[in-house]
Amino acid sequence: MSPLNSTVVLFLILMIVPVGLFSRTLLLADMIRQKRPVREAVPEWLNILQQSQEGGLVTGLRIATWLVPVLGLVMIAQGVRNFYMVTASEDWPETNATLIEVGVVEYVVEDVTYQSDRLALPNVIFGGRAGEGRIDDDAPGRRVTIAYNPSNPAQAVVWLERAREAAALSGVLLAVSGLSAIVAIPFIYVRGAAQVVPEAHIGQTIVLRVRRHNLPPFLLSALVHVPIDQGTPSSSGSSWPSWQTALSNHFHDVPDYIKPESGDDHFDEQFAMRSKSPQTINQFLQTHHDLRASFKDLSQPVSLMVTPKFIHVKFADAPEEEDRLRTIDFIRQLSDRLTST
Repeated sequence: MSPLNSTVVLFLILMIVPVGLFSRTLLLADMIRQKRPVREAVPEWLNILQQSQEGGLVTGLRIATWLVPVLGLVMIAQGVRNFYMVTASEDWPETNATLIEVGVVEYVVEDVTYQSDRLALPNVIFGGRAGEGRIDDDAPGRRVTIAYNPSNPAQAVVWLERAREAAALSGVLLAVSGLSAIVAIPFIYVRGAAQVVPEAHIGQTIVLRVRRHNLPPFLLSALVHVPIDQGTPSSSGSSWPSWQTALSNHFHDVPDYIKPESGDDHFDEQFAMRSKSPQTINQFLQTHHDLRASFKDLSQPVSLMVTPKFIHVKFADAPEEEDRLRTIDFIRQLSDRLTST
């Protein structure tokens, strides 16, 4: 198989990455649009980041929005250029050359003598010099076979096939990487927008990005759902961070589950709690009895995790649509109470 054919196969395989990323972006955007325009959700997400003292992230994202696509286009252009040189050099003729000093050869084409110390495919990034061979280790006077560009005989390569293979491989990597970089920018924005539109989350976990609040992180889990630590993340993968990541970040050094003291015996018998500040969480549960009742009345075993940035609700199984909507309403009310506390 020629270098071009083999790298075309590799290109098609690697294209799974940008195509998958683009498909995921379209899917998330469509799910967000069912509730609200994406162009409204994105500014809300950025505003929350800004208010959460993550202004550096917002600034970096805005710079990347312009810089990354430009770099991506440059990478794609260079990848295409590599492919062009692979095809253009396929029929380069060969001739004998003499090594006149380390790394320099002399050869004659149509009665014109050429000397070259760059025995590589021209205009190729990452791999063009693979055609130089190991002439640096050879003694002057040794005869070698080179391939040269008939349109410009000053351009020559010692090992043409090796140079073409390396140029084709680097061309694939450059093109796919550039395309992936371009597609990644809208994906980041749409994924961020999904954080403020819980309707866009499918599977077992529903997530909402919240504004800055002072309530310590806590986890409430139905007793039949404990231990929750072994649970699987959302099947949609759209939560950011995942359930497991949030557990690791905020509860790795928290003592075992304890019984909450919300003032509602039925609630306290039904759930277990983890928090570094259980008294503060108990006071919050006692104050907001309506939220406590809404959470308790969800139709299947469920867990609630509140961190400084997110509210996660995780079901034992993917909830029915009615339960999802009730849960989303609960999450939004909880978010309002957190930021007003």
